Amino acid sequence: MTVTMHDIAEHYNADRTRLLDMLWDIQHQWGYIPAEVLPELADRLGTTAQDIKETFSFYHFFLDTPPAKHTIYLSDTVIAHLNGYPEVLAALEKETGCLLGGRDVTDTFSLATTPCIGLSDQEPAMLIGDDVFTSLTVKKIADIIQRLKSGESSSDIANPTGFPRHSLAYVHGMVKSGIQCKGPVFFRDKTNFSSLLHRLISMSPAQVIQTVSDSGLRGRGGAGFSTGRKWQLCSDNEEKQRFILCNADEGEPGTFKDRVLLTESPRDVFFGMLTAAYAVGATQGVIYLRSEYAYLMDYLEAQLAECRAEGLLGQSVGGHAGFDFDIRIQRGAGAYICGDETAMMESMEGKRGTPRLKPPYPVNQGYLGKPTSANNVETFAAVTHIMDKGASWFKEMGTAGSAGTRLLSISGDCAAPGIYEIEWGITLNEVLTRAGATDALAVQLRVAASRKRFTASSSLTA
Repeated sequence: MTVTMHDIAEHYNADRTRLLDMLWDIQHQWGYIPAEVLPELADRLGTTAQDIKETFSFYHFFLDTPPAKHTIYLSDTVIAHLNGYPEVLAALEKETGCLLGGRDVTDTFSLATTPCIGLSDQEPAMLIGDDVFTSLTVKKIADIIQRLKSGESSSDIANPTGFPRHSLAYVHGMVKSGIQCKGPVFFRDKTNFSSLLHRLISMSPAQVIQTVSDSGLRGRGGAGFSTGRKWQLCSDNEEKQRFILCNADEGEPGTFKDRVLLTESPRDVFFGMLTAAYAVGATQGVIYLRSEYAYLMDYLEAQLAECRAEGLLGQSVGGHAGFDFDIRIQRGAGAYICGDETAMMESMEGKRGTPRLKPPYPVNQGYLGKPTSANNVETFAAVTHIMDKGASWFKEMGTAGSAGTRLLSISGDCAAPGIYEIEWGITLNEVLTRAGATDALAVQLRVAASRKRFTASSSLTA
């Protein structure tokens, strides 16, 4: 059935701030965003076609011309070059019959590169539509392209056993989580969320904020601001409508810890958001998910639906009258800068992801101009375990200035790339030893104001 502009606009109540969702629906319908549909959509939203075009042109994955039947994005990173990228690229050009940046004569394939897609522990990797292919070799490329030529879809090739897209098995079938080193906090025993919810609502919002503050938890996105302090500032507002945002736009090259948390422990993340909502008085939460993680969408939506069915989200959460909170997922469209929390908010409001000037700060005027607490995926997951085991338990780990543990994304020229949970205060030499990075010539550590990554390599020279 053909979906019209009227249908798309009405699905989002003609809300201009949901423009990115509408643009994705249009692209899924036509394969790109045709110029001829923009005037009607603009009329429905009370804006102009030029304004809509100006917005979507900001984002890497929105297309304004008809694509080839199969658009291939090969991840071009330092890590990929350490693991056979030139040979894989040459194989792609040979098998598809098109050079990088072009199309083949039959318009079956187009070939482009893209920055890091969150799979540095299993490079070389590529995207075909929303499907991902990892640990590529010349042989794998030949097989994939020949099967596409024979009429198979990329989804059939990526998911040969036909696992439902909403299942964990589907995600695991395409992408390895690669948890190499578990610590005392993450990826441990299953949490009894029903019991934890009853404990949460037995506390006052002020007590919850105090617990998080006492734990010493700082933002795990890179800035390191006190999580409890941020929640307190968000709570101290006369404006009653407040928002909780989860920044899952980990676009920093080499970073993939949030991908693994959302795969293996999504409910830890959701409950952390729920805890923040209870603490600051928010009723709505949004997870801003980077476009490259589209293969996680159905799985995460299914996990959210189960939480609603169990009374962990929705109206009167846990039977607590007046405690209403739900979460939606906002898919990004490929813009590195949207990892900045204010650029993320601009994007979520259906605009170009341009960072805002501060002040005002998001805790006072954030998403839709309302008080907003934006935290990282890892931060929310840590909150859940703090509420479960206590502030003192968390603070006893790490150092006096940096409590607890954190996750490192380690990749490069090492024997065991993947996720490592470490306590603050560990030495770099010990991390290298654990990852099997022997005789390292150089180590690159990356810290950004909304994401963090660690890359160990014996081949990097700068």
